Amino acid sequence: MRIFLLSIKPKYGYAILEGKKKYELRKCVGSVVRPGDLVIMYFSSPVKAVVGYFIAGRVIVSTPEELRQKLQLVKDSGIEEEDWSYVNGFRKVMAIEVRSPRTCKRLSLEELRKLGLNPPISYMALKEDKAKILIRECQIDVEIRGDP
Repeated sequence: MRIFLLSIKPKYGYAILEGKKKYELRKCVGSVVRPGDLVIMYFSSPVKAVVGYFIAGRVIVSTPEELRQKLQLVKDSGIEEEDWSYVNGFRKVMAIEVRSPRTCKRLSLEELRKLGLNPPISYMALKEDKAKILIRECQIDVEIRGDP
């Protein structure tokens, strides 16, 4: 299991936590999330805090056009036009299925920075030491195993 920190607009993050948004779209800018990875959500302004997390289910990497066709077959994916405008024009994009979304102990931007963590513009894989600190501070109930 690898651990990712993902920045997200609060309205989308809350939709994930409420079970309304079942897939999250990302431009592929770094490591591709794999099924079983832990995704910790940092809610951007005005919240500016880590608020929750989920386990990655199915992960689809393709062009925006191919991805749109695939996700049209998924009932209630939670993907809206605004999501598609975010990824349009990119060569490679990723859809991450949301499994077991949960809230966690909030950790503010200021507290994150004190721990040596800065939220990414989109998402980033965390090194094992930083992942363990974030999991502990947010009181996330998971066991890190496999390659972080």
